Amino acid sequence: MKDIVKKKAVLKRELIIFIVALIIAFALNMYSIIAYQTPWTELITSLGFVVIFALLFYLVALVVRLVLKGIKLVK
Repeated sequence: MKDIVKKKAVLKRELIIFIVALIIAFALNMYSIIAYQTPWTELITSLGFVVIFALLFYLVALVVRLVLKGIKLVK
């Protein structure tokens, strides 16, 4: 069986994309706290939802990147 080897640059790029998705999800959580005037303890209590939304944002970004890569290959 072959080992799957990912290059360091690819792992670093994917980590950066996930961190950006996490920051966006965290910023949206902060916006909702301000908009709905809820207690700031919501930052801690809703951390699980923030991670789930970050994963969703990451998956959307992955699909978009795959579509763009597919379009680029067709040309």
